Parts: sequence; structure tokens; C-alpha cells
Amino acid sequence: MGALPQYEWNSVKLSKPIVVWLGRQHQLSGYGFAARQHVAALRSIGADVVAIDSASGSLVGSVPEGLVKVTQSRDRTTIKAVDPDRPIVTVVHDRPDFFTKVTASGRARLIGYSYWETSSLPPNWAGWQTSMDAVWTSSQFNADIFEEAGVPPWMIEIVGHPIDPLLLEVRDTIPSSARRWKESTVFLSVISSTVGRRDMNLLFEAFSAAFDAGDDVALVLKVPEDGGAGLGETFERAFRETSSMRASRLPPSIYVIADQLTREQIVRLHASVDAYISCERGNG
Repeated sequence: MGALPQYEWNSVKLSKPIVVWLGRQHQLSGYGFAARQHVAALRSIGADVVAIDSASGSLVGSVPEGLVKVTQSRDRTTIKAVDPDRPIVTVVHDRPDFFTKVTASGRARLIGYSYWETSSLPPNWAGWQTSMDAVWTSSQFNADIFEEAGVPPWMIEIVGHPIDPLLLEVRDTIPSSARRWKESTVFLSVISSTVGRRDMNLLFEAFSAAFDAGDDVALVLKVPEDGGAGLGETFERAFRETSSMRASRLPPSIYVIADQLTREQIVRLHASVDAYISCERGNG
């Protein structure tokens, strides 16, 4: 974890900071998974953590009584310590366009925690980031592009994601997980609800150019639970538009998983394949 901001403790009453972690706590997404892992890691070391779902403004999990008051309006979340002597460190773990929707009053600091996939940022991101007291990100790559976009380097700190203990447990069962597929080599690609971020045509183009039905390989596509039917049309269109496909050449095996999976099932799905692939459309 990154170092929390330092405070001078009250000489009469010692009070450690309250950590408020506001993120996509209920979403099965990268941001959501990472937010839950950070909250669990902080609680495991005894920190006073209040987890808030950024979509609903609701408190998540067990929350010690008397720590914070959270007010949710139509487009703003306001956080205030019940005890005015308690400092608050509020981590807004989401895209920077959400940063301006959060206010923390009293002895409070706001930290924006975000990351991006390409070498340049979307418009206005740097401005929203510099409105915070500090900026966290998960890699040196992101720190560099944030600085290049105009975020002062003194504001930026690299805070890596905690490792899920379940990954260590699954590591010992990978051989049994791999027997799930009949093919000897299996690739996995996860399609988010925002399909446009992934270039499906490029994915199929590359896969079908490298393999054909005679190869002992398969591609597994994990799609949203409510997106299986609609994505099927996208897949078929991408196949038709793939220039390397010929009528006489069948594609390799493709499995589509549209079920909602638990955290353990997602981890085991990753453990059951040989490689993860993704074709990001990108904006850089």
C-alpha cells in the first residue's frame, strides 16, 4: 500500500486517520475488484476503513459505528467525520471524471486513484486529477503518462494492487483446473460491458490467422451475463468481416461464457487457461 498522509497527532487525544475508500464496490470489473482488495488489505492490518460504493453511495460491509457521516445527493457524495478530531483520508478509486463528485470536510484529504491503458489521457483527466490533494496510480507507466499530461510529479505516488490470497490457493490446483478444456492450448479474453473498447475484429483476425480447425487450440470468451445474445451478433459480424477467413476454413474452437461467476470461479477460469489475450481499441 502507499503511505497514508501523515498528520500531527493531537497531544491530548491520539486519533489515527479514518480511511474512506470510495469505489465500484459492487461491480464485477477491474476497478471494482481492485477496490475490494484494497479495502480487505487495509482491514486486515487493523485500519479503520469505511467502504462506499461510488454508484449508490451506500456503505459496504461492516463499518465501525460513529466514524463518518455520508450524505448522498443527486450528483455528489459528501463525507464528514463524526468526531471532528479524527482526520479523514478519502481515496476516490475511479476514473477522474468522478473526482469532482466527492467532497470531504473537516480534517480531510482527497486522493484520486486511477489508471489508464494507453500512452495519452482522455481530455480533462489531468485537470480533474490536479484538483485532488494527491494522485495514486498502479504502475510506473501510468505515473509517467500522468506527469506528461500535466499532473505535477510531487502529487503522484505508485500504489500497487494487493494480491488476492485466493490466487495462491488456486496456484496449487492449476493442473486439475486445466483439465476443464479438451484442447491442449487455451486462450482467454474477457469482454467488458463496453464492447467498443475491444476490437473484436482484430481479435478474431489475429486468432484465425494463427490457427485453424485442425489445431489443438481454443479461445474462451467471458462476456457479461446480460450480453451473451447481443454479443453473439457482434461475434458473427466480426467473423464475416475477418479478411483472413475463407469459406473452406473453419475457425478454431470458441467457447462463450455468459454466466455470472463468483470471485473464486473467475480466478479458477484464469488458472485453467494458458494465456490471456486482449485487443484494446485504445485512445492514444
